[in-house]
Amino acid sequence: MFIKDKANFYFISRGSAFECVPLIELGFELGLIAEIQKTELRDDLQAVCKMLTKLVQSLKEEN
Repeated sequence: MFIKDKANFYFISRGSAFECVPLIELGFELGLIAEIQKTELRDDLQAVCKMLTKLVQSLKEEN
């Protein structure tokens, strides 16, 4: 059951990261962040999402 709980936590975390994308866009549209910051933040989020996806996959391989 522990592995299933971990996988669920990673899925929730990935969803939370996806929810940050519109906030970054809004910050850019309101002039709160520069375009380069927007790009860097989106790239960071993409990297985090990839890591979380790989963590979930590694848990599936353990089963």
